[in-house]
Formats: sequence, structure tokens, C-alpha cells
Amino acid sequence: MERARDPEEWRQAEKAWYANTQEEARQLFARAIERVSVQWDGLPASFYLTQWAYLEATAQERERFEVLYEKAFALEPDAPLHKLSYARVLWTEFKDAAACARAIEQLESLLKSARWRPEGDLALRAYEQKIETLRAWIRGEPGGLWP
Repeated sequence: MERARDPEEWRQAEKAWYANTQEEARQLFARAIERVSVQWDGLPASFYLTQWAYLEATAQERERFEVLYEKAFALEPDAPLHKLSYARVLWTEFKDAAACARAIEQLESLLKSARWRPEGDLALRAYEQKIETLRAWIRGEPGGLWP
């Protein structure tokens, strides 16, 4: 999804990805991540890493997905939104209930810890509702809405 403030390399990478030229896209994604890591007043590199990871997941590239999320977690280890999106993709793209459950446990642990800084983040109740939706999906139930 193109945002006005995305680096040009990112916009080119997304176009390449959807044109089924993934290797070119991966090179452009890497350059965009490098650029935002050095100097960028927009979204953080961890955000772009998670977006790229999602695209890899849609291509069933589990190893690439995991490597990209590891990098995002290294940059922002206490960002619950990244952990939530990771858990969601583990289920929605890979149908890996065990890995999703482990990711949910890690997210819940973070939300209960002093490491989580709720200022400027989703409300705790929003995380709880999304977690319950994930658990419902794993059980084969429709779950709640995922706004």
C-alpha cells in the first residue's frame, strides 16, 4: 500500500512485487530499508520490514518472513503491534496454530510487563480483542472483527 511519504525505492519495490518480479522487488525493498535506517523522517525501518515480511508470507516464503520479522523485533523489541501482526500472519498465511499461539503468549507477556509503553499505542482492550479474534480463528470460529 503506497503512502505519500514512502521512499521512492519502496514504491518501486511494491510495483515490482505486484508485477511478479520478486527478486528485483527484494533488492529495492532492501535499499529502501537501508535508506530509512540511515536518515528518514517518516515511518521507522521496523514498519517497512514487517510490511515486506507480510509480502513474503503471501508468497509462502516462511524463511524470508521469519528473517525480516527478526530484524524488525531487533529494532523494536517492545513494540506490541509488530508482535500482533506477526502472530496474525503466522495464522492467516501459514496456518501455523502452534507458532501463532507462542507469538500470542509473547505478546501477552509484553503487554503485562513494564517494558510496554502504552502512550501512543493501541489501548490494552484493543489488543485483547484482537488476541481473542486470533484464538477464535485458530479454533475454527469466525472470531470478532479485525479493524
